[in-house]
Amino acid sequence: MAYQDSAPGEELVFLFGDGGGPETFAAGCSINTDRKLDLSSELSDAVLTDCTTPSAPGRHKRRVKSTDIKFTGGGIADIPSFNLLVELWHAGAPFNGKVVQYHDGGQTITGKWLIENMSIGGAKGEEQNFDISLAIADPDYTIA
Repeated sequence: MAYQDSAPGEELVFLFGDGGGPETFAAGCSINTDRKLDLSSELSDAVLTDCTTPSAPGRHKRRVKSTDIKFTGGGIADIPSFNLLVELWHAGAPFNGKVVQYHDGGQTITGKWLIENMSIGGAKGEEQNFDISLAIADPDYTIA
């Protein structure tokens, strides 16, 4: 019997660049429970008509117009790492980052990123929760 090669959720990590030379990358400690990588395509869609039988149903023809990469994560807020992320967000400029799938044979996506949105909140008597959404900022990224 052969089973799929699954990977633990904690092996999907976003690493933030420090902007130094040489640049070092570290995980944001507030992304400690949930994480998700979204690879999406924007499609153009045309319905083609059968010219010999115009009353027949048409068929769709689709092409990829653009691709996009987003990373979302969350967890219990780590205030020092949250404060650093607020600085990145406030700067409003792309920063270097990596999405790493640490499992054997996993991919690494390296490029410039922007913080799309970020939130922190909590209820009385509980720890504050943190959520972030990051989007690739320019087309010069690598997937290896």
